[in-house]
Amino acid sequence: MGITVTRIGRALGATVEGVRFDGDNVVDADQVRTAWLEHQVVLFPGLDPTPEEHLALAQALGTPEVHGDSDDDSRTYDHAGGHAEISVFQGDGRADFWHTDATFRPEPPAGSLLCLRTVPPVGGDTLWSSTAAAFDGLSDELKDLARSLRAVHGQPPTTGRAIHPVVARHPETGREVLYVNRGWTRDLEGYDVRNGRRVLSMFFDLMEQPEYEVRWRWSPGDVAAWDNRSTMHRRVLDYGDDKRVGHRVIIRGEAPVPA
Repeated sequence: MGITVTRIGRALGATVEGVRFDGDNVVDADQVRTAWLEHQVVLFPGLDPTPEEHLALAQALGTPEVHGDSDDDSRTYDHAGGHAEISVFQGDGRADFWHTDATFRPEPPAGSLLCLRTVPPVGGDTLWSSTAAAFDGLSDELKDLARSLRAVHGQPPTTGRAIHPVVARHPETGREVLYVNRGWTRDLEGYDVRNGRRVLSMFFDLMEQPEYEVRWRWSPGDVAAWDNRSTMHRRVLDYGDDKRVGHRVIIRGEAPVPA
């Protein structure tokens, strides 16, 4: 039977329906992974997986890691279903800015899978932006400039710090991506702080154009899986004191490769 993939955004994003599980495995794992790589973020409406199915879906995309294992994150998390790979997030407003997960690590995550279990009655959407499409939209002169740069990642309260190429090549699709983000990228190597941040701000503004984005209005049990190597994301913090609870699995990554 297979899965049904429906594109929802010009630059990125698709829904995936018809996912089936066989014990600890996803029946159409190869198709799911292909959709993830092609569309960069895939949404599974109403999937409502058990913790074991959530973990199986993550394993179809890569190797899950235990969130908080690395020395860049001293926070503690509750875990779902007794699985140390599934972290429970609630009442955390730190993600209401454009960012790519944990680029302050030498080997940032390859992807993340988030299932929202409790959704506010209004608001709490998530937006994703394609850093691959943003690179494609640069002029040739700006592409050449970006390829020549390296950036410093790491902001308080994290203790991690890493230097990555401003333009990286996706290790599986081969696409060039802008590998900076307003949340974690601090300075440009070899630039004084003032000028480096001016150049970075120019890239951030270009990357955050709405034509590179897709937006999702959550329902309980929806799952989103995004490719951390070619996207940024942010939460819309517009739901006041209403509850928003999610379970997240992170996929282990590798050091970004310069284009």
